[in-house]
Amino acid sequence: MSTVTVRARSPRLTPRGAWLAAAPLAFLGVFFVVPTLAILARGAQEALGGSIPWSRIADAAVTTAVLASAATLGSLVLGLPATWALFRRSWRGARLAVAAVTVPFVLPTVVVAAAFRAATRGAAWASEEPGVWLVILAALVFFNIAVVVRIVGPVWAALDDRTYWAARTLGASPWRAARTVTLPALSRAIAAAAAAVWLFCSTSFGVVIVIGGGRVATVDTEAWLQTQQFLNLGAAAVLGVLQIAMVATAFALAGLLARRARVAPALAAQRDAPRARGARERVVIVAALVPAGALLALPLVTLVVRSLTTRDGIGLGNYRLLLTEGALGGSGTTAPQALGTSLVTALAVAVIATVLALAMATFIAARPSLAWLHGALLLPLGVSSVVVGLGVLLTLARPAAALGPDIGPRLLIPAAHIVVALPLAVSVILPAVRGIDARL
Repeated sequence: MSTVTVRARSPRLTPRGAWLAAAPLAFLGVFFVVPTLAILARGAQEALGGSIPWSRIADAAVTTAVLASAATLGSLVLGLPATWALFRRSWRGARLAVAAVTVPFVLPTVVVAAAFRAATRGAAWASEEPGVWLVILAALVFFNIAVVVRIVGPVWAALDDRTYWAARTLGASPWRAARTVTLPALSRAIAAAAAAVWLFCSTSFGVVIVIGGGRVATVDTEAWLQTQQFLNLGAAAVLGVLQIAMVATAFALAGLLARRARVAPALAAQRDAPRARGARERVVIVAALVPAGALLALPLVTLVVRSLTTRDGIGLGNYRLLLTEGALGGSGTTAPQALGTSLVTALAVAVIATVLALAMATFIAARPSLAWLHGALLLPLGVSSVVVGLGVLLTLARPAAALGPDIGPRLLIPAAHIVVALPLAVSVILPAVRGIDARL
C-alpha cells in the first residue's frame, strides 16, 4: 500500500482577522489571568509579612511529582497494549470498546474516588499509608488510560507498517521489531500523551482528597488546606507558582523528547485495521485488554452494586429516593432538577467553548509565528483550581453579586468551566484547521 503525503496550507487571515482572537483572549483575561494574578499578588504580600511552611510545601511537591510520575507510567503500561488491540486489529466490538474506555475520563472524580474506597473497604492493607498511595495511583490510572488511548491510538492506526514488516523479514522478532521500529515512530505521540497524563495527575484534587483523607498531601490539596484551614494565602500563592513551574517543566521535557525522536512517523492513507487472525492473535488481544479492562471495570461494577444495595437487600430503593425532595443533602433539590441544571450548564459550556476555540484555532493556524500561543492557552490546565477559584472570589464576587444572588453564580460557574474546556477544545480543533487547504 502506497503512502499518501498531503501538503495542506493553513488558511490565511487578513489583518482584519485578528478580531477572531479578541473574544477568547478577553474571556481568558477576565476569568483566568486577572483572578490568578490577583491571588498571586495578594499571596505575595502576605508571604512577605507572614510565615511560609516550606517543609510542608516541599513534601507536597515531592508527593505530587512521585504520584504523577508513577500514575503516568502506569497509564502508559496499561494503555499502550490496549491501544494496539483497539486500533491495530479489527474485531467485533472494537469500536464499542474504544467508546467504553473513554467513559471513565468524564466521570465525576469524587464519585470514582468514593467507588475505589468502597471497593477496598475492609481490606487491611488499604487503610495503611502504602495502601492509600496504591489506591490513589489506581484511581489516577483509571482516569488517564483514556488519554493514552485517544492520543496515541489515531497515530498508531495511521502508522505505515511496511518498515515493521521489513524488520520482521530480516529476522527481527516481534518484540524487537516493535521496540526498534514501532515505538520510535510513536515516540512523539507517546510523549504528548505522557505530558497530558502528568498534567491531569498532578492537578487531581478530588481523587487525592477523597481517598487520601488528609493523609496524602499534594500541591493541590495543600493549597486548599492552607486557604481553608490556615487562611494562609501566601502559602497558597507559593504553591500555585510551584505547580505552574512543575507543569511547565513536564511539558518542556515532553517537547524535548519529541524533538529528539529518531524518526518521524510515516503515516499511511486512512484504512481499516487488519482483522485478528488465528487463536494465538486473539489470545494476545485479550491479554492486552484484560489488565486495563479489569481496572476500568472494578469501580464501575462497584458503583452499580452499591447503588442497588439497600437495607432490605438488592433493589431500586436508592434510585426512588433520588426523586424525593431533600435527597441531595437537604437542599430541597431533587436529582432530576440537579441533572437538568448540569445538562444546561454543560450545553452552555460546550457551545461557548467550541465557538471561542474555533475562533482561536483559526487565528493560530493562520499565523505560524504564533504557535507558542497554543502552549500558552494550556496554562489554565496547570494552575490549581483552588488558586483560580480564590482569585475569582477576590476579583469577580462583587461584580457578580451586583447582578443578583441568582444570576451571579449562574454566570461564574459556567465561566469557570469554560476556562478549563477552552484549551482542550483548541487542542482538538487546531490540527483540523491546520489541515484545511487554503485553496478551498
